[in-house]
Amino acid sequence: EFIFPERDLTNDQLASAEVIVGGELSESELGMAKSLKLFQIPFTGVDQQNLNVFKRFPQVNVCNTHGNSSAVAELAFCLLLALAKNLIYNDRELRKGEWHGYITQEPTIQLAGRSLGIIGLGAIGLEISRRAISFGMEVYAVKRTLKKEEDLQKRYNLTFLGTIEQLEYVISQSDFIVVALPLTAKTENIIDGPMLQLMKGKYLVNVGRGKVVNEEALYRFLKNRTLAGAGIDTWYQYPNRDFPQRLPSKFAFQELSNVVMSPHSAGYTDKSVEENVLEVYNNIKRVFEGEEPENKVNLEEGY
Repeated sequence: EFIFPERDLTNDQLASAEVIVGGELSESELGMAKSLKLFQIPFTGVDQQNLNVFKRFPQVNVCNTHGNSSAVAELAFCLLLALAKNLIYNDRELRKGEWHGYITQEPTIQLAGRSLGIIGLGAIGLEISRRAISFGMEVYAVKRTLKKEEDLQKRYNLTFLGTIEQLEYVISQSDFIVVALPLTAKTENIIDGPMLQLMKGKYLVNVGRGKVVNEEALYRFLKNRTLAGAGIDTWYQYPNRDFPQRLPSKFAFQELSNVVMSPHSAGYTDKSVEENVLEVYNNIKRVFEGEEPENKVNLEEGY
């Protein structure tokens, strides 16, 4: 039986539910959900969830989906290309009859032969690396946990793959940097002022989570042109019922000409919606057939 409640689940529904998709559960609600085997988050990000409450209920599998990986990688490259080719500015100028980058003006940047640093080589980071290789770029990457048996460096033809401790090295070797980290207690503000200073003259793209990059420092280094530019899809403040129209930061990123802004839309495409639904369905099927679900969230690490 499938139930699609318009409001919170009743006590009887909680008591009988074997799978719950989406929403949030309190500790008391989890205590009532005696039959619950799977709490399925129908998207990738889990930073909105209070994962700590699930630690006291080890019989409940907490899973997310990764059906948006290709979609997010595409948007990351869209932002990267827009920066390298000065696309937004040139589009606006040409509409006024101004021809920039046409023989006599400054050339744009060619990606082939350049290096890309990927901070966070999860499902999204791997998809970004595939696209970078196809553009003729060298890829340097860091991953929070490395497993020898995966041998990702060889499989994905990466120039370098290290742990987060080697973040400074990856930044130093890269012309462009893409952040694809989830937001956890360990990753919040991991790209701080000193890290951004290392990116002097480089381009930064963030498709992970806004707060992985220090908000004030990012604005300051973009405004004073320490950073050459940034493409940002994930932000610091979002619209809500009280503020249905809202700028994405307390700092005036919208006034900076070296920033390409995207409204946290990377993961939302026609195909990614289908892929996420399919992953949810497959996990429900696995649970009812007595198998282990996929994409289990690490409650200790927070992703």
